[in-house]
Amino acid sequence: MVIVCLVLSVLASIHEFEKLLSCYVMYTEIIMLLWIASEFMLRLWAAGCRSRYQGIRGRMRFFKRPLCIIDFILVLASITTLIIGGTQDMFATSSLRGLRFFQILRMVRMDRRGGTWKLLGSVVWAHRQELITTLYIGVLGLIFSSFLVYLVEKDALGQGFGKDGGPIKKFSSFADALWWGVVSSV
Repeated sequence: MVIVCLVLSVLASIHEFEKLLSCYVMYTEIIMLLWIASEFMLRLWAAGCRSRYQGIRGRMRFFKRPLCIIDFILVLASITTLIIGGTQDMFATSSLRGLRFFQILRMVRMDRRGGTWKLLGSVVWAHRQELITTLYIGVLGLIFSSFLVYLVEKDALGQGFGKDGGPIKKFSSFADALWWGVVSSV
């Protein structure tokens, strides 16, 4: 359901699908809000079965856990999205563009125990030297290729004109070529 809601909201941001999918996005947002809020309230209520989470202080201790904070932020963001979107004509365009991050945050919420993040951390830690070496070689390759592009293109003229009325060079410095290399490689 989380993935369907995310895919629908992303597709609704495309101009051609905007009118068609905006009502479906609103309905899936309502379903997701009810789902997440009821699950959050049920977990907050059920936390009292453990001795460390009994009483008001225990529930507040449970509420301070990172996944509970994420759930609470998601509930607030969904309510805000529905309130803002309910007053506008186009639901998807008006409210979801600013709150798209919280829909992506739902994907983090799906991994309750954090197993995938722990696995990723252990793999990165185990192969940190190889990753640093790869990063170093990649940066050297970027610098070398940007320098070659600068040498080849430094005398080529661009499309626009400068303040003095003359044509602008594509790469007036090595920094321009390096910036082009960073932007084009990403």
